[in-house]
Amino acid sequence: NPFGYKLTPLGLEFIDKVHGFSDTDLGRLLASLKSSRKRLSAIKSEWLELLRFSKTAQATRIFNQLEQLLHLALKAGLID
Repeated sequence: NPFGYKLTPLGLEFIDKVHGFSDTDLGRLLASLKSSRKRLSAIKSEWLELLRFSKTAQATRIFNQLEQLLHLALKAGLID
């Protein structure tokens, strides 16, 4: 999306109502989009910085699969 990605009402509901969402890779990615619409370059930059700082396996997975996770969230209607 040239204008960036943001959560849809369904995505917000997923974050608010699904217990343990932040334990999943998709949940962590969605939570990072909660504040505003973000372009792919900004999302990649944020996750690269998070990866450098935290060095966790989850941050590594999310960064390496970022475009696939965004595609999945887009197809599921969680982001637009």
